[in-house]
Amino acid sequence: VSDKEEIKKMIEVRKKVGLHSDSDVQVTNTSGYYESVGIGKCGELICRVGTWSNEPEGYELACNGDGWAYYVKMSGDACEVITPPDSGPSPIGTLTIRFKAPEDWTTVNIWAWDLYEETSNYTGGTWPGVPMDYIEEGYYEIVLTDVEASFLGVVINDGRATGAEQTVDLETTGSICWEATEKNASGKYEVSEDTSCKPTNIKTVEKSSFSVYPNPVRDVLNIITEKEMTGIEVTTITGGLVKISSEKEIRVSDLSSGLYMLKINFTDGSSVTEKFIKY
Repeated sequence: VSDKEEIKKMIEVRKKVGLHSDSDVQVTNTSGYYESVGIGKCGELICRVGTWSNEPEGYELACNGDGWAYYVKMSGDACEVITPPDSGPSPIGTLTIRFKAPEDWTTVNIWAWDLYEETSNYTGGTWPGVPMDYIEEGYYEIVLTDVEASFLGVVINDGRATGAEQTVDLETTGSICWEATEKNASGKYEVSEDTSCKPTNIKTVEKSSFSVYPNPVRDVLNIITEKEMTGIEVTTITGGLVKISSEKEIRVSDLSSGLYMLKINFTDGSSVTEKFIKY
């Protein structure tokens, strides 16, 4: 059996008992062999590594290999186990993820991985992942391409490498919109699917079709675009409207120092939003 096949067995058992990033895991033995007990949503999992002679009482052997074993004790029905079809998983390919962040987040990053393989990461492989682009009305967006996973795991956070605020573990099989709701007992944001937001139906503009300079800016912000505009809105990071204009030169000297959002609306119904810093 290959290492990859053994890892798949481990993942399936972990999902069966519902282990997740907030699960309580305690090391219960380090003398002669290693043992830990993890408490999941649907049961308990004992992991042993090394050599031992006794079996844990009240637990059933779930899977094992050379020098390791997983034992489980279920507390009810098993949690859903994600298993790809015999012909292999169908890759997602390209998907759009949009997220309405908490109002006090000024940066939004995404961490995304293959829920089945778990070692495959689509956002750089280094926490806290990669930034999402601000779109409008508190929404951030990212388009992921060449996603070979069929089930994508996602955590969205405020961009800090340490001490980050973040969502609970999420999962999706395609384009989706989420909205942060409230923090749970672990201090992580619960998330609901935002059915009013359709990421594949919202028209946006490629950033190569416009530019904004200087950024940071002190006096006048300039916009270069060949597309015909219907108007420009300048808002605070929390969405408060501070300026409306139809010109490609916007005087911002009267604004307080800080981070702002510039939304450009075009005659074809598309729009684009860019961050800028006023100093």
